[in-house]
Amino acid sequence: MGVSLTDIELINQMNEKPILKLHNKAKSIIIDEEIRSVQVSVSHTKNYAGAVVILEK
Repeated sequence: MGVSLTDIELINQMNEKPILKLHNKAKSIIIDEEIRSVQVSVSHTKNYAGAVVILEK
């Protein structure tokens, strides 16, 4: 019933902000909930990685 991690793709563009590309159920939820903007911020160290995603209606 939830969203699979394989439905979420983070695309790294050289010298530009990353893009979050959604597929299947994740994309359907964004459309159904009428989300107008998706922003993502990522960071990493040698041992850890983290991301924050902001959805705006």
